[in-house]
Amino acid sequence: MSATSAPMLQASTIEKQYTDRRGLRVSALHDVTLHVDRGEFLCLVGPSGCGKSTLLKICAGLLSADEGDVRLHDTPVVGPRSEIGIMFQDPVLLPWKTAEQNVLLPRKVHPGRSRVSDAQAREAAREALAMVGIGDFASSYPWELSGGMQRRVSLARIVFQDPELLLMDEPFTALDEFTRLSLNVLFRRVLGERGKTVVLVTHSVEEAVLMGDRVGIMTPRPGELKSVLDVELPQQRGEDSITSEQFARQVLEVRRQMAFTR
Repeated sequence: MSATSAPMLQASTIEKQYTDRRGLRVSALHDVTLHVDRGEFLCLVGPSGCGKSTLLKICAGLLSADEGDVRLHDTPVVGPRSEIGIMFQDPVLLPWKTAEQNVLLPRKVHPGRSRVSDAQAREAAREALAMVGIGDFASSYPWELSGGMQRRVSLARIVFQDPELLLMDEPFTALDEFTRLSLNVLFRRVLGERGKTVVLVTHSVEEAVLMGDRVGIMTPRPGELKSVLDVELPQQRGEDSITSEQFARQVLEVRRQMAFTR
């Protein structure tokens, strides 16, 4: 971030507590401050229960912070916004709709799409599916697609929706290692080509290093952002990137930093 430009997304001194089943107050997040620049890919890693997903929901406007605030372009985020797209662990596809129809769903949610004709929207949906490598499956239903293909449909929907900011909550967790790796590379390439700003929550250090421009490391509950490391890898990354010595060094450094948070 240059000295004269403001970050696209800014979360400042975020605090969040919740009440457990015994009626006790539990601190989920403590004094979390982070920024994300336009076009950046930030990955957040940390142990289960450290508040990564909670922080993502606060940034999305789906959950309110007890203290602190989140700003997008210096405007407070106080609820869901059309400029913010979200991907969860489940691809969230409607089983009675085809891949193309699932991609078109944002058209019903965001009124701005109504200025585009139905024919133009369908063409854009097919182009998005082709971009993620499943253009031949536009008429297939989710139950006819593999888990990896369903996530490609989810990515195509994001491409069609075209949000400024994409928040991703472990969307690759349930996939096998080979599918996960290929989708890591595909998502980074497609989202990078479209200049998207992305925050990805993951448990995988390797995934964070492969996909991220920076990696934020969170502590066990209450979650704090302990450190943020720059990823010193080429912008263009492929499946063979994980075999490089540079990749191995970056993974080792993230793991070393994580060890100091326990």
